[in-house]
Amino acid sequence: MSKYPSLVLTLLTLLAIAMLAWGCAPAPPPTPTPPPTSTSVPTPTIAPPDLSADAWPNSDGLGQTNHFNPGSLIRVPLRQVWAWLCEENKSQVAAFAGANGKLYLLTDQGKVYCADQSTGDILWEQSVFDLEIPNLGTVTGSLALSKDMLAVNFTYAHDAPGTTTSQLRVYDAVNGAVLWLLPSLDDRSYFTSLAQGTMILLDRNLTASLEIRSGRSYWMWDTGKDEYPFYLLQDEMRIYLLKCQPSGGTYIKVVDPVMGMLQWERDLPPAVESTDWGLAFAAQDAERLYLATANGLMALDKVTGEVSWTQEAYKYSPPSPSANTGMAAAYGMIFVRTADHLQAFDAASGVPRWEVQWPLPTSSPRLAVANGLVFTIAETAEGAMLVAVDVRDGAKADEVPLGANHGEQMAIIGPALYLWGPERDFAAYSAEDIAPIQRPDPHTWQTPQSPGSPCSAHGDAFCDPDALQSGDPLP
Repeated sequence: MSKYPSLVLTLLTLLAIAMLAWGCAPAPPPTPTPPPTSTSVPTPTIAPPDLSADAWPNSDGLGQTNHFNPGSLIRVPLRQVWAWLCEENKSQVAAFAGANGKLYLLTDQGKVYCADQSTGDILWEQSVFDLEIPNLGTVTGSLALSKDMLAVNFTYAHDAPGTTTSQLRVYDAVNGAVLWLLPSLDDRSYFTSLAQGTMILLDRNLTASLEIRSGRSYWMWDTGKDEYPFYLLQDEMRIYLLKCQPSGGTYIKVVDPVMGMLQWERDLPPAVESTDWGLAFAAQDAERLYLATANGLMALDKVTGEVSWTQEAYKYSPPSPSANTGMAAAYGMIFVRTADHLQAFDAASGVPRWEVQWPLPTSSPRLAVANGLVFTIAETAEGAMLVAVDVRDGAKADEVPLGANHGEQMAIIGPALYLWGPERDFAAYSAEDIAPIQRPDPHTWQTPQSPGSPCSAHGDAFCDPDALQSGDPLP
């Protein structure tokens, strides 16, 4: 019986020795935590296109559009399905917009057309002139579309060399009837997309908010030439006036579109020792305003103006004072096109997602986004290419060679991408067969149908801006 206690004691001793040996063994090293990378950012969700939102309502892609058409079903591979070649004595496109299967064109001879996208038939046409203009030069301008109204802002040369006149006309987008007009605007007047029934109009000396159906002024600021905003963005709640300063700084003023009340303002300092124009591009989504500046890429809260994040990885290219063309906000990402790069950043954090680089720079960095693709024009050793890349990773999805006289401005409407520009070919690219738009004869002139009354008939003070005191909003 005495042998059992000694056996138990021996087992306990061996167990203690084993536990002691195990406890003295070196512990395995901890698994290191990897540094944050762009792969830690959730992959963007590509929602199916909302067909009711198929629109490119501004010829420059600005305003509410952000160079993004959320309703387009465009797909690749693209091919050129038709073109108006830039030829002498042929009408060229000066501005272009569209929505829901209808295309709107302003020609360099001062005609406005509405065409059916699928058939190419002209649904209505108008001249922007009430009388035939002697010695008419080239007409330039821009378009803004809102539901059943089309605003046409145009400038034309006439009579003595160097003499120009500008005008704004608003048409019924359904039948082409002129609703109202503003004569003799500054030769650099601009307007953006239309929100809450308002149109925001800029020229060198003033900023004004107009009621879109009548042209009556809600308010007007005599801002002076030194206060001329470089970019203008608008949503349903706010107008964002962005002044790009030659010293490299950027000034932002945010106001209510109807009352003109200041909501917030911010002065962003210039980059150290920078003599470049400080603001290259701007874009927006529902939450933030995005600026590509000499200091880097930054996001501002749209309600408070506070900086949400900054990102120095942006490949800044010093811009010249020209149209804002190279930035888009879509699919929870920010896409920026510079001279030889296309970069993508996460909209919530600013983390870089991907970038594409081309061997040769372009003088006109433009892009358009739709149906999970980013489209841009790239300069290569083989010539200019229309390139499409996947928004998720920047992988090339398509590449189409362009002619030497290709347009540089772009828009996406329905299943097609359109390129145009002054003295450039106007062409449509699609994976589907689309009938060409009937090309108008530039030598015919007709009296406008149902011309509207000038704004002075409304007794609108906007027709006499000198009567307003600086900064006084209209009732």
